[in-house]
Amino acid sequence: MKVLTQNYKTGELALIEVPMPTIKHGHLLIRTVASAVSVGTEKSMIELAQKNLIGKALARPDWVAQVTKKIKTEGLLEAYRQADGRLNIPVPLGYSSAGVVEEIGGGVDMFSVGDSVVSLGSGYASHSEYVLMPRALCVKKPSSISFDEASFAALGGIALESLRLAKPEIGHRTAVIGLGLLGQITVQVLKANGCKVLGVDILQNRLQLAKTVGCDAVFDSSTADLEAEAMGFSRGYGLDSVIITASTKSDEPLRQAASMCMERATIVASGLVGLNIPRDLFFEKELNLVIPKGWGPGLSEAAVSEPLSSVLVSQFRWSGIENVRTFLDLVEAGAVNVKALISRQFRFSEAVRAYQKVLKGDIGTNVGVVLNYDELPRVKTEMILSLSSGIKTNPSGNRNVTIAIVGAGQYARGTLLPCLGKIDEAHLHWIVSARGINAQAMAKKYGISNISSNYNEALSDDSTDLVILLTRHGLHASMVCDVLESHKHVFVEKPLAITRRQLDKVIVARSKAEDAHLFVGYNRRFSPFSEWLKKKFSVVSGPLGINFRINAGSVSRDSWIYDSDEGGGRIIGEVCHYIDLVQFFSGSLITEVYCQSFGAAHHHPTDNVAIFVRTENDCVSTISYFSGGDKSYPRERIEIIGGEAIGVLDNFRTATFSRFGRTKTAGKSMGSNWGHRELLITSLRSILDGRESPVAMVEYVNNSLTTFSLEESMRLNKPITVEKCAIEIPDNK
Repeated sequence: MKVLTQNYKTGELALIEVPMPTIKHGHLLIRTVASAVSVGTEKSMIELAQKNLIGKALARPDWVAQVTKKIKTEGLLEAYRQADGRLNIPVPLGYSSAGVVEEIGGGVDMFSVGDSVVSLGSGYASHSEYVLMPRALCVKKPSSISFDEASFAALGGIALESLRLAKPEIGHRTAVIGLGLLGQITVQVLKANGCKVLGVDILQNRLQLAKTVGCDAVFDSSTADLEAEAMGFSRGYGLDSVIITASTKSDEPLRQAASMCMERATIVASGLVGLNIPRDLFFEKELNLVIPKGWGPGLSEAAVSEPLSSVLVSQFRWSGIENVRTFLDLVEAGAVNVKALISRQFRFSEAVRAYQKVLKGDIGTNVGVVLNYDELPRVKTEMILSLSSGIKTNPSGNRNVTIAIVGAGQYARGTLLPCLGKIDEAHLHWIVSARGINAQAMAKKYGISNISSNYNEALSDDSTDLVILLTRHGLHASMVCDVLESHKHVFVEKPLAITRRQLDKVIVARSKAEDAHLFVGYNRRFSPFSEWLKKKFSVVSGPLGINFRINAGSVSRDSWIYDSDEGGGRIIGEVCHYIDLVQFFSGSLITEVYCQSFGAAHHHPTDNVAIFVRTENDCVSTISYFSGGDKSYPRERIEIIGGEAIGVLDNFRTATFSRFGRTKTAGKSMGSNWGHRELLITSLRSILDGRESPVAMVEYVNNSLTTFSLEESMRLNKPITVEKCAIEIPDNK
C-alpha cells in the first residue's frame, strides 16, 4: 500500500510503498476513502522540515537544547545517532480521514467490518490507502454525509474545543482571527451556537467566503482599525471572546485580540501564533488566555489504548471524541456547511503535486483540500514488501548470522541498527514493524531485503537464524516463546517478561529448545568499562558494596511504560539493567531485596525508588533510581567498594580503579559506551561458534524474579526474599 510521507531531515515529500498493517488487539484496519489536508498546520510542518539545519535550529530552539544536553552527558557521536534516528525517517502526513472498516482486532465490539468511520490523530489517520486505528480514535460516520465531508472531522473537533473553552452564550459577540480552513469551520460552529461573529483576515477571498458561510461582519486587518470596528460591532462593550485560528510566528494576532475584547474576556489561541503576551493590555482588562489541546481532552496515549467508556465521559463531559461526534451532528443537520469550504480535490496518486500547490498557495479561492482514494481490494501478500533488487544478500565474505529485526522504533533506529550495520557477522535480512513506514526507511538505509508487518513471515523463513525483538515490553515473553518454538535463536531487548506467568512460559519454551540461544539485551555488563572494572576487582577478596545513582529523568504519565500490560513500570522495564550489573560485578545471584518509593502523590510509584539488594555471596548494593534530577547532568554513576579498593564508572564514559593509594583510569571514550555493540558481537559469535551464551539462563530468571520482588517489597514496605525458580533451567545453549 502507499502512504504520503515527509522526511524531517531532508524535507523530501514522497508517496512510498509499505507493507499492509497487521491487525492487532483493540484496533481497526480501515480502507481510506477520503482524507482532508489541514492546509495551515501541515504547511507549517512541511516548511519546517524543508529548512536547512540552521533554519531548524532557529525555528526549534527546544530541539537544540535537547541535543546540547545529550552531547554534554553522552558525547557527540551518541547525540548524532539518536538525532539521526529521530529525524532521518519518513513521517506520515495527515490526521483526519474517513473510510471503511476492512478488519477488526480482538476487544473491538463497537464496530463491524463494512462500517463507514471517521479516523483521527497524527501518526494514525494519515494520508494512506489503509490505516491501522485504535478503536478510541474512530467514530461511525453518519450515513447522510459524504466521506469528503466526514474527512474534516478532526478540524471540526478542534473548532468545537475552542468554542467550549471560549464559553460563548447565545447573543455573545465574538471574533475569529484567521479565516483559513479552521477559521471558517469555527465561524460556522459559533453561528450554530447563536453567536454574532466578526471575521478577521488579510485575504479578500477568505473574507468573502466567511460572509458566505455566515459571518455577520468581516474586516481586513491590514487596513481596518480593529479596535474601533470591534467596539462598533459589540455596541460599545468590546467582544466577549476572540478565537485565534491564524498561523503565524507574529504576536500581532494576540495584540489585535486583546485590543478588541471587553474586560475579563477570553482569548483562545487555536492557531500556531506567537504568544508573547502584551502584559499592559492583559493587565488592564484582566483577560484570560487559553490554548486548546487539539480537539479535546481524553486522547492521551493511555486513553487511546483503552475502549471508550462512561468513565471517560464522566471525567470529560466534552472529550475529544464527543467534540468530533457533535461536529458530525452539526454537519448532518446542515448547521455547518463543509462542502462550501472544499476548494480542490486530488486523486491520492497526485498527493505530492497537491502538496506542492498547497505550499505555493495555488489551491483556488476556498480553503479545503481533499485527497480521494481509489477503491482497492485488500491483498494479503501486501504484508510483505521485497526490496531485494540491487541489494546484496550477503554483504560480507565471512560467516554471518541471518537476522530478522522485529520493531523499528527509536531504539532500533538510534541504537541497535547503527551497531548491527557495522558488524561483519550480521546479515540483516528482515525488518518488521506494525505500520511499516519506519521499517521501509531502515530497510533502504541498511540494505535489508524484506519488510513485513507480520513477524510470523520472518519466523517461517528457513533462512532466518536469529530474531531480534525490539517491541514493547508486554510482547517480549510471548514473542520469545514463538521464536524458541520455531527453533530459531532469539535476542530480546530487556525485560524478558513483565509477569511471573510470562516468565514461567519462557522457561518452559527455553527448556524445549535446547538447540537455540536466548539473549536478553542487558548491554551494560558488556561495556569495555564494565569489563575493565570487573577485571580489576578480580584480585580483590571478600564481599563488595555497590552503589548506583541513576538520574533517570521524567517520563510522561501517559507513557506506555506505566501500562501494566505494555510496559510494566520502570522497575521491571529499567531497573532490571542495574540488577544485571549487580549479578555481573558480584558474580552471584540475588537473594533478598527491599524497595521504598517516594513522591507517589506527584509521580508514578516506580519513578523514584531507593533499593537495597543482597546476593548469595553476601555482596550488598544500593540503587538510587530518581526521576527528578537535571537532565543535563550525567545519567548514571556506579561505585564499587571492597578489599581496600574503590572503582567508579561515570556514565559509561570513564572508569577509575583506586587501591593502595594508586589510581588507574580507563581511556576516556568519545561518548558513553553502553556496550550494545559488544553484546551483539558476543551474541553473534556464540551462535557461529556453537558456544554457550555469555549469560546463563538462571541469571535472566533471577533478574526477573528480583524485579517482581522489588515491586512486592514496595507494595508491602518490607524486605522480600527472592524466590528460587522451581522449574529446572537448562544452560543457555
